[in-house]
Amino acid sequence: MYHKTTSRIFAKKKDYTNAASSISKLPKVMKIAKMKTAYKIATYLVIAVGVIHIALTPVFFDTFTIRVMWFIGMGMMGIFLGFLNVASWRAEGRDNIVLMLSRISNLIATAFVICYIFIDQDPQSCVVLVLFLFLTTTFFLTTWKHMKKKAQVGNITIKKEAL
Repeated sequence: MYHKTTSRIFAKKKDYTNAASSISKLPKVMKIAKMKTAYKIATYLVIAVGVIHIALTPVFFDTFTIRVMWFIGMGMMGIFLGFLNVASWRAEGRDNIVLMLSRISNLIATAFVICYIFIDQDPQSCVVLVLFLFLTTTFFLTTWKHMKKKAQVGNITIKKEAL
């Protein structure tokens, strides 16, 4: 009897040792919920990085120049990008304009940071790149079902038998 009990315990432990297999066993709804949570966290992190970027302006610059304005502008870009993403996940695909603007702005911001990395290879730029890539990826993964719905022609679905 002791042998059967321990074998069950080890059998259960064996099922959950591989993280990939345990994640793949999750229901699809739970995976989407976890991805939405990751997307919200990434959105708030982008807003926080933008605020920190602006708050650190006096630390890096002594005088007010055009370079300072560009530095503040990049922080504001992060804040506005985050705000647009908040509006996007609050609309939950009901507003096509917000969804499209979020797609475009996430891609442009990520492309901008990639281009900036070629000019200035600071470690903080690489962190921002990873954050923007994560934000853009989670955005597209969480809104994929809305993009597939919009690809259909209205509410008409074509059956294979009709072709």
